[in-house]
Amino acid sequence: MSVDRDTTRTPRPAKGIVWNDARRAVEEFLRHAQDSDALAEYLPRLAAEAERHGEAFFPPLIEALDHSETGCRLLAALLIVHTAEERPDLLDDRDALARATAVLTDGLRQETVDDRLRACVLLTGYKAPPAAVPLLKRMMDDPDERLRVCAAAALSLIDAGNAQLIQTLRHGLHSELPALVQVAAHAFARLGVHSAEPLGELIALLDSPDERYWYPALLALKQLGPSAAMTLGPLREFLADRRRPPSLRGFAAVAIGHVTRGSDGGIPALMGALSDAEPLVVNGAVDGLVEGGHASAMVVSRFAELIASPCEETRIAAARGLAAIGSRAAQAVPALAARVGKETNPRMIEVLARALGGAGTAAVPALTVILRGHDILVVPVVAAAFMNMGTEGIAALAATLRTESDAWTRVTLVAIVRELGASAASAVPALAGLLDETDDEELAACLIAAIHATGPGAAPAAPALVRCLVAGSDELASWCERALWSIGPDAAATVEAAIHAAQGDSRIRLENVLAGMRRDDDRRYIRFEQVEETDLQRFVLVADLFAEHGPLSLRAMEAMLRERTRSGLLAHDFSISASEIRLTLEKIEAHLGAPATDRGPGRKGGLTDEGRRLASEAKAFLQWKAKRRDDAEPR
Repeated sequence: MSVDRDTTRTPRPAKGIVWNDARRAVEEFLRHAQDSDALAEYLPRLAAEAERHGEAFFPPLIEALDHSETGCRLLAALLIVHTAEERPDLLDDRDALARATAVLTDGLRQETVDDRLRACVLLTGYKAPPAAVPLLKRMMDDPDERLRVCAAAALSLIDAGNAQLIQTLRHGLHSELPALVQVAAHAFARLGVHSAEPLGELIALLDSPDERYWYPALLALKQLGPSAAMTLGPLREFLADRRRPPSLRGFAAVAIGHVTRGSDGGIPALMGALSDAEPLVVNGAVDGLVEGGHASAMVVSRFAELIASPCEETRIAAARGLAAIGSRAAQAVPALAARVGKETNPRMIEVLARALGGAGTAAVPALTVILRGHDILVVPVVAAAFMNMGTEGIAALAATLRTESDAWTRVTLVAIVRELGASAASAVPALAGLLDETDDEELAACLIAAIHATGPGAAPAAPALVRCLVAGSDELASWCERALWSIGPDAAATVEAAIHAAQGDSRIRLENVLAGMRRDDDRRYIRFEQVEETDLQRFVLVADLFAEHGPLSLRAMEAMLRERTRSGLLAHDFSISASEIRLTLEKIEAHLGAPATDRGPGRKGGLTDEGRRLASEAKAFLQWKAKRRDDAEPR
C-alpha cells in the first residue's frame, strides 16, 4: 500500500556508493522505495542478490541507513533486520543491526500518521524486530484505521492466534480502501487455520463491484487451502463468470485446486475449465488440477488431448501439467512424443523434454523411435529427456544401447551419453561392452569419446580401452590413450599388467601410455609444488571439516582441530589457530588464483565449487607426493 503523498521524487543516491554489481542492485532497489507495487517484485529479487553477493551486498545497504530519503532508509533497515533474522550466516554485524532497528523504530515514532504508516506498512510483510513490537501494539488503539490494520498485520507475524489482531484484520476486510483490504487479506492468507472465521468476508469481496478487491481475496483463499473448502461454490461461480478478467478466472481455478486438495470436489469445475476459450483460464485449470493432486487417468487423458491444441499457450500449459505429475503421465507419452520435431517455441520444447523425462523409463521406447527418424534437430530434446530421468534414464539408455540395431540411432545414443558427461558413469560398462564387440571404427571412436567424457568414472572401461589401443588403428589408439590418461591412476595397474603380456608395437603403445600418465601427473600437480606442504595439509583438513559440518567460522574450525589434536588424530605440534587457518586459505587462493571459500568477515563460510575441486586435487597431490618419496627411498 503506497502511503507517500509525493511518489514522483527520485531519491538521491546514498553517499559513497561505488558502482559494482552488489551496489547497483541496492541502488535499483532503493529507486523503487516509493512504489509499493514495484517493491513486491524487487524484494524477492533483492533477497536472491543478497544470497549471490554474500557479504559484499551489505556495505551499500548499511550506507543507505543515512540516505536522505526516509523511504530508502526504512527499506535498507528492513532488509538488514530481515537478513539478520533469517540468515545470520550472511550478516553478523551487531552495530549495523542496532542502527537498522533504530531506523525502523524511529519510523514508527514519527509525528505524522503518514510517516508512521510508511514504516508500519513495510513491517506487514517481514517480522518486526523486538524493539518495534511495543510501538506496533500501541498503534492497535490508534484512531486511524490504516495504522490499526497495518499494525495488526505486522503483529500477526509474531502472535498469530491473538483474537484482537484477528478482529482488527476482519474490520480491515470491510475497509473502503482497496489497498488496506489487500493488507488484511494477505495477513489472513499467512495466518492459515487461525483465519477460518473471516471466510464470509473474503467471499463477499469476490462479489464486490470493485475488481481491485478480487485478487487479494482469491490469494487469501488459495493460501488457506483446504481450511477454506466451504468457499468452493463461490470460487466455481467466479471461474464460470465470463465477465471477470481471464487472468483472475484462471487464478480462481488455481485457488479451487488448493481449497479442494485431498478431495475430488473441484475436479468437475476444473475439467470444464480446460475447454475454456481463454488460454489463461486453461493455464489456471491445469495448475489447479496439479496443485490439487489430481492425476487420474481421466485428467492425464485430457492433458494429452490438449497437447495437440491449435493454441500454443494451451499446448504449453498441458505439457507443463504433465511434466508436473511425473511418472503418472506415462499414458500421455505418445501424445508428447508426437510433438517432438513439430514445436518451435523454446518454452514448449523445454517443457516437452521435462514431461518426457518425468514420465520415466516408459518414455524410452518412444524416444528411441524418434531417433530412428534420423532427424538431427530432435536430438537435443531426446538428450534433455534422458537427462531429466536421472539415474533411471542412464540405466535405460545403457540397456537400449545393448539392443539397438539401427546404426545411426546407436551412434546418437552414444553421443547423448557423451553429452551427459560424468553423470552417465553408470553407462560405462555398457559402453565398454560395445567397444569390445564392435568392428565399426566410427562407432568405436564415439564410444571412446563417451567413455572419456565420464572422467574418472570411466575406470571400469580401462580393460576395454587397453584392448582397443592394442588392436585398433593408430587414430583409435590415440583416442584410447587420452581416455586412459583421463582415468588416471585407476587405469595404471591395467596398463602395467597388459605391458607384461604384450610384445612389439603393442608393448610400445602401452609403454607410451604409462609414460604419459606419469607426465600427466607431473603436469597436473605442478601448481601445487609452489605451495608449502604444511599449507596444503591445513587446507585439506579445513576442507574435510566443511564437508562434514557445512559452513563454519574460523573459531569453530580452530576448536574442532584442537580437539582432534588432543584425541591424537593430529600430530601434537601441528599448528591450527584461527589466524593460521585464515592465512592458509588466503595463501591457497593467492597461489592458485581461485576463491576456495565463500567466507567473509564476521560470518560463517564454506567451500566454493572450485574450492571442493581444489581440495580433492590437493589431497591427491599429497598422496602422490608421499608415494613418490617412498618410491625414491632405497630398499
